Amino acid sequence: MACWIATLYGGPKRSNQAAVAIEHKIYCFGGCRCIHEESSDQIIETFGVHVLNTIDYRWKLVETTAFQPNLSEQLLDGSGKPYQAYGEIPPLRVGHTVVVHQGMVYMWGGCCPDTNMMCSKMYRFDPEQRIWSVIPSASDTPSPRARHTAVVYNDMMLVYGGIESDRTNGRTM
Repeated sequence: MACWIATLYGGPKRSNQAAVAIEHKIYCFGGCRCIHEESSDQIIETFGVHVLNTIDYRWKLVETTAFQPNLSEQLLDGSGKPYQAYGEIPPLRVGHTVVVHQGMVYMWGGCCPDTNMMCSKMYRFDPEQRIWSVIPSASDTPSPRARHTAVVYNDMMLVYGGIESDRTNGRTM
C-alpha cells in the first residue's frame, strides 16, 4: 500500500526539476535552488542529478558542473566512495522533461534561468554507466520550449505544448 513519507534528509531542495523512475530508483534532473526562498532572482545551482533509492530511502547526488561539460565528474553516494560520471553534462535548466526508454533517460527542452534561453538539445543519460551524451537532432525537431509535456509512445518521445522562445504556447507535437 502506498503512503506519504514526511521527511527524507539529504534530498534536493529545488524547484522545476523533472523526474523518472527506473526500477527502485527515482532520478531527479535539473531544477534550481534560489538563495532566498521568496525570490527567484539569485540562482545558485548548476545542473544536477539526485537519485532516491526507494528501498533504503537514501539520496545520492551526481556532482556536475556546467563549466566543464566534457570532464569526468564525481558521484557521491554518502559513503565517501567516489564514482565517476562522464560525458557532455547539460547546463542548468528548468521546465524540461525527461522520459525513460529501454533503460536510458532522455532529456529535452527547458529554459536556462541564467540567460532565459530555451534549450533544444536532446541529452541521453545512461544510469548504469553514468554517461551523458548529446543525441543529434532530426530535421523535424520541435521548436525549443519549456514547461511542456513528454511521453514515450511506440519508440518515440512525443513532446506537446509548453512555452516557446517567443513566450507563446507551443501548439505542435
